[in-house]
Amino acid sequence: MTQCFKVNFQPLYRIARFLALTMLIIIPLQIVVYVISPPPDTVKGFFELYHQNPFLGLLSLDFLYLFNNMIIIIVYLALFVVLYQEKPVTVLLALILGLIGIACYYPSNPAFEMLTLSNQYFQALPEQQTIYLAAGEAVMAGYTGTSFDVYYVLSTICLLLFSWAII
Repeated sequence: MTQCFKVNFQPLYRIARFLALTMLIIIPLQIVVYVISPPPDTVKGFFELYHQNPFLGLLSLDFLYLFNNMIIIIVYLALFVVLYQEKPVTVLLALILGLIGIACYYPSNPAFEMLTLSNQYFQALPEQQTIYLAAGEAVMAGYTGTSFDVYYVLSTICLLLFSWAII
């Protein structure tokens, strides 16, 4: 015999609402950072930025977006719960693809790797600095590589599926 438990998801919805509003602050804040201080065009430029201002270096490589993606997990979960009765398969696929996409984003973000490489670059002897520049180039190539692309594709499909379920 199975028992049905009535689950109160109101706390989840309240948290998701608060976090969605938080995203509405984070996203414009990130845009302001990019407008006021556009990211450098070169790895050496990033290293110099990190050396001068480590926090601005992190912000220039989507540090705030790391938080945004943590927030979106809760929003996706709330959307899943609220839409599950109407379109269970659609929202289950949306949730799974969205979570996989977010999991792909984190290893693609080079913010802290570039901070470490920048510190090592400035501690190295001049003839060793090219090693760290090459490592920085490799890290930055991964920033827009497969994992990043998979994140965008899966997140797009996720949002389209959630939109379909809402409609």
